[in-house]
Amino acid sequence: MTCLSRLVSAFVVLMPFLFGCEPGAPPSSLDVTRESLPNGATLVRYASLTHQPTATLEADLTIGSLEGESWEVFGDVRGIEADPDGSIYVLDFQSREIQVFDSEGSHLRTLGGPGDGPGELTAANGLLMDPEGILWVNDHGKMRFLGLDSDGTELARIPFPVQSYGFIWERMRDREGRFWMAAPQRDAPMTRPGEGLYESEARVYMKSIHPETGAVDSVHVGRTRSRSFVVPMSAGGQAFFPVPFDSRRAIGLDPEGGFWRSQGEEYHITRLDARGDTTLVIEAAVPRLPVTASDRERVVERMTEQDPGLDGPARELVALAPDRRPALDQLFVDDEGRLWVRRVREEGAPPLYDLFDGGGGYLGSLETSFHPHTYWVPTVRGGHAYFLVPGELEVPTVVRTPIPPLR
Repeated sequence: MTCLSRLVSAFVVLMPFLFGCEPGAPPSSLDVTRESLPNGATLVRYASLTHQPTATLEADLTIGSLEGESWEVFGDVRGIEADPDGSIYVLDFQSREIQVFDSEGSHLRTLGGPGDGPGELTAANGLLMDPEGILWVNDHGKMRFLGLDSDGTELARIPFPVQSYGFIWERMRDREGRFWMAAPQRDAPMTRPGEGLYESEARVYMKSIHPETGAVDSVHVGRTRSRSFVVPMSAGGQAFFPVPFDSRRAIGLDPEGGFWRSQGEEYHITRLDARGDTTLVIEAAVPRLPVTASDRERVVERMTEQDPGLDGPARELVALAPDRRPALDQLFVDDEGRLWVRRVREEGAPPLYDLFDGGGGYLGSLETSFHPHTYWVPTVRGGHAYFLVPGELEVPTVVRTPIPPLR
């Protein structure tokens, strides 16, 4: 992925908005209704959600610096994990190493290293610690999940169920040990224009592979739509820029089985069972923010900072943007089965996450006291959340926060 495409991917993942209401409104004060849908699923509808956080996530540990030992100066962090003892694992895509720290932030050891041999990494972009203590590394250079023990010894290599690549691994593994990856399938062959607007629609399947048996399975989880703007490049080839402020598909695996899914402008989240059938829907009346002239101009400025020749295409691109931003842009399930939903806020506001239990019950909203990278999905382990934050001169910094009790 080029620096330019990384930039575009990052700035279209937008931050949620802060409203001026009294902080800490208790969940019990919300107007919520439950009803049965014709297919037997439950609809949980909130007339509104708390506009300000019920609690704030404060850092209690930071790792990474502008200068220092090689293990504390990160180049390109693509994965953060933690084991039951609180040891922290940080994957650096640039050095192709995994740095291990204790719960106080002291360096313990280095795993991996560049190469094709056992335990070595080529192009790894994510980490996942399983309940048995195996550290799984997504190495798209090998198209394999690598299973490592705590000292870096390779225990297993599992082929990808889908031959695909993403900037950050979505880290989906269920309680049965199966790894899952999204696999869009188009109804018609892809035909891309030489330049201009490109619209795409596809059916989305989640495909799995079991590491012990090698059995592969798939579940249909709905359809997805996307819009891109194609620009011929002077050096040859084409660049694809996603239309800014469009809604994006979000899928989170429930480790107990099934999926959470959202794609649309409104605050609408669907819970699917292991067969892909809808069992629960969460809706909330969350106001969507307008896309302003200043918002569009910032997109143009960011593109032309990378290439002044993109001024014309950038202005055509922002003209395609919707009038309002989507209500949410990220969701995932943590190690306690809670659903985290990130609202879209004004640029410059810290993230705000709404938390729900497995039945759609609202637990509270958490705001960070810092500004993590917008593309980053937090790792939540053992009562702590781990974020990637741009530090001094944009040097990556790992931030750990305790999760306060939620009602």
